[in-house]
Amino acid sequence: SKSDENVNAVVADYMSSSAAKGVLSGLEKNYVVPAATFYFNYDSVFARAALSIDTLDNASFPRRGVRFNATYTGTRSNVHAGLVEKYNHSYQINGTLPVCITPDFSVMLSGEYNHSDDDYFTLGGAFKLSGSPFGKYIGSRSWFGRAMALYSVSDKFKEIGMPLYIGATYETGRAWYPDVRMDHDTRQQAVSVFVGLDSWIGPVYLIAGRTFGHSNALMLYWGRLTF
Repeated sequence: SKSDENVNAVVADYMSSSAAKGVLSGLEKNYVVPAATFYFNYDSVFARAALSIDTLDNASFPRRGVRFNATYTGTRSNVHAGLVEKYNHSYQINGTLPVCITPDFSVMLSGEYNHSDDDYFTLGGAFKLSGSPFGKYIGSRSWFGRAMALYSVSDKFKEIGMPLYIGATYETGRAWYPDVRMDHDTRQQAVSVFVGLDSWIGPVYLIAGRTFGHSNALMLYWGRLTF
């Protein structure tokens, strides 16, 4: 219609005017978003040293030799923009010493100490507080000791065709966090009796254990023990 044509003409005249250009220029200036720049720098340093000695005559049922391991791990992480520095020092020491008393009877002494700034260690399970579930005791520090008496009955069960042992253990240890008070983070004690078979598929143990003041357990364990 003629009225619409008049309106369109008025709008066109205004958009071409200097006033409209000034308004549009002001809008552009008010809504420009400046570009942002982010800086992120990250450094990480890692160091590790280890010493291992193993002269055991048998990996699972040793009677002679010695085993000793010591490991140190150190890390440093540095985030420059956030000024964050993180250090972690961790070391683990463990060893095993079997003592042969008679041709069929031996005693094996084992111990370990673990320390970490931001990792954790556990106690519980087969021959590591045998009456307790695996991983029941946890902490960034831990120590553990075990005395195992081992007697070979292979001559009495020759039909099996594999080395067979009976034995008993006394176990004691503690896992804790230095800055946090937790239940059961004091020293624990346990005992066990067991039957061990050095089979062609690896060592197999049937273990009955008791952690004093806490729990009892009956376990079937297959595999090499972590002394």
